Amino acid sequence: MPGPQPMPKKILELRGSWRAKKLDHEPPCDPRRPEMPAWIEKDRLAAEAWSRLTEQLGIMGLLSRTDAMAVERYAKVWANWRRAEDFIFEKGTVYPIKDKSGNVRHVSTWPQTREARNLAGMLTQLEDRFGLSPAARARVRSVGAANIHDDVGKSRFFNAG
Repeated sequence: MPGPQPMPKKILELRGSWRAKKLDHEPPCDPRRPEMPAWIEKDRLAAEAWSRLTEQLGIMGLLSRTDAMAVERYAKVWANWRRAEDFIFEKGTVYPIKDKSGNVRHVSTWPQTREARNLAGMLTQLEDRFGLSPAARARVRSVGAANIHDDVGKSRFFNAG
């Protein structure tokens, strides 16, 4: 479909948008934290990404069991990106191409350099969808945090007498 993707009700609520009240057709999600799949547990980097992402999304109140497959994809993409970046750190971004006599004819880019760039783009898109980039967070305001402080202050005032 053309146009921007619809924004989930929870994100609209956090932004303080009036449109959140109009979204009564959004299906309810299981609010429990998804369990890490066995195949993610086997990959140390993917498991680390899974744990960090689910912790952050849980703190933000943006995680449900329904998000498990999206979190799996993020964890796998992050792990592959990390491996490509580790390779680049160790070997550099280019390597020499030599002729039969050992003279360098030209240099070529490692495939991991292009892969890291492509995976970084995917991660940026996923992070924006999860509200994990500075720009995405700037569009979200935490309504609950302000109310918590106000309630504590009011209760102290009214209970003081």
